[in-house]
Amino acid sequence: MDNSGFRLWLDEVSKKAKARGGIAWTKTMLRNAKLEANRQTHDKTPIIHDRKRGEIVNPITGEISTGCLSIGAFAKALNITTHRLSQTMKHLGMVVYILDYRNVPMVRDAAFQKPRYFHTPDASQSAVKNNLVVPIKVRRKGGFGRFLLVTPLGQKFLRKAVTCGPSQEKAVDTRRKIVASLRCEGLTIREIIERTSFSRRSVLRHMKMIKHLEAGMPLF
Repeated sequence: MDNSGFRLWLDEVSKKAKARGGIAWTKTMLRNAKLEANRQTHDKTPIIHDRKRGEIVNPITGEISTGCLSIGAFAKALNITTHRLSQTMKHLGMVVYILDYRNVPMVRDAAFQKPRYFHTPDASQSAVKNNLVVPIKVRRKGGFGRFLLVTPLGQKFLRKAVTCGPSQEKAVDTRRKIVASLRCEGLTIREIIERTSFSRRSVLRHMKMIKHLEAGMPLF
């Protein structure tokens, strides 16, 4: 097992420790190191000094968008739940769910805290590149947090995705499963059309979505 990387890191830490006299880190030093790590991780948004209030900068493309809404605010505008909108965005590949945590007081002794783990949506790289979703930084106690905003382009795309009712969504999923099953059997597109009586356009659309899902790509 190659430990050269760990050895280099350990040597660097030792040099820094000797440079400060071998003393342990103070709370201030630890806090500053954490803030610096958070800044390097999250602070990748291009700096635009003349940006106006309400203008959101895409961290990948540098595009400026206005009229962005949070997932909760946009779900309210669509008259659906935040959970349903989040699941729709996940299905379309616009967000991925990551594991996060928040420190909460312990039941037995509120003076102590314990982590509470939960899954939270985070913007996918493809959605950000297409300027459908933009992640922004929100300063919180102890560092930075991430917050997702849906751009006007993303809002237009999602409105079309949620217009069909649950029964229609279920029917679409059923047809897609049928096409996927026949595809696994080795049937060609022509044979699938003959077997199912689905339109060629419908079969091609389902095949495209199936391939995107298999590759882990978004459906837009």
